[in-house]
Amino acid sequence: MFILDCNFPTPIINVLNTAYKVLLVAVPLGIVLFGVIDFIKVSVNQNNSQNNGIKTFVNRLITGVMVFFVFYVVKFVFTVLLPGSLGTSDAFSCAQQILR
Repeated sequence: MFILDCNFPTPIINVLNTAYKVLLVAVPLGIVLFGVIDFIKVSVNQNNSQNNGIKTFVNRLITGVMVFFVFYVVKFVFTVLLPGSLGTSDAFSCAQQILR
């Protein structure tokens, strides 16, 4: 099986689609949950670790934004830019099915 052919069974495509959707929900929930935990740690410690807690939260927030940026750029490329320019390639139709 050539890697660019979309000969994947429908259940595999559905699992990948579900994993994509779970990540779109889990990333913001994780950012909020771990951010709350970080701020609780900072408020309980009361020593000069406030900057460290804020820095950790900002790093997690930047990572989450990067994850969303990558997901939306890939989805934008496969759904808006590529369908008219590359025709009906199996790899692109497979990616569109996963990202639906």
